[in-house]
Amino acid sequence: MRLVVCSAVDPASVNIRTALLALAPWREEGAFDGSPVYRHLPLGLVTLRDEHLYRDHVDREIAEALGQGPEAVIYASRHRSAAGRRALTTHPIGNFGEARYGGKPGTLVPAAPAVMSSLLREMRRAAAGMSLEVTLECTHHGPLLTTPTCYVEVGSDESGWQDAEAAAAVARAILACDPSNRPVAIGFGGGHYVPRMTDLAANGTYDLGHMASVHDIEAAGAKAVDLALAATPGAAHAVFQTRASEREAHDALRERARILGLSIVEPG
Repeated sequence: MRLVVCSAVDPASVNIRTALLALAPWREEGAFDGSPVYRHLPLGLVTLRDEHLYRDHVDREIAEALGQGPEAVIYASRHRSAAGRRALTTHPIGNFGEARYGGKPGTLVPAAPAVMSSLLREMRRAAAGMSLEVTLECTHHGPLLTTPTCYVEVGSDESGWQDAEAAAAVARAILACDPSNRPVAIGFGGGHYVPRMTDLAANGTYDLGHMASVHDIEAAGAKAVDLALAATPGAAHAVFQTRASEREAHDALRERARILGLSIVEPG
């Protein structure tokens, strides 16, 4: 079961949930956290009454309540950007450094590279012709889980969160998600948004797992490679999205990646 987790206090999450329920024949199977549990194989759908960022180990709670643990968790959420960019995003979760928004410092939640990369590709299809950027983001924020997890989000302000068409595009992507066995990579460098890594996942070259921005690398150093590799099942490649001014600073990461047996990828 791939479990979709929504939040009753997140307007984008509520709209994605509404679209999911409208677009497929779900059946109700009990309740969790005061709301119905829905099933539409291979998906389950639950709704939390509170914010999900700070609610750790929901996967354990759900496994106990339903008698079945998920193989992957997909959080449906809003995305906030100071620039207000209209976007659909997906990303792994955890913290390479401090934990400002949930989770634990220096701790990554297992990534779901095949699920996340398939969601990216399906969101691009579902949003074709819409004025929306569809992109990966670097790893960030909580909550803490032990199940492979990713977020899918609608951004980046109140008008975007209330956009029913954007929510429906995310819902269609969740329903169409079809993980497949592509080479798995972790990524390093760049800002919060990672266009080269996004392109590699979107065109099916790699399924991307954990990705550390320049800020994350400054916080964790070469340990970022160990953290990302340990929390990305099947990773065999390390993608470096490195500006010329950052190259020397990232040499230690490249060397650590080589020591750990990863092949180095430097897209042009």
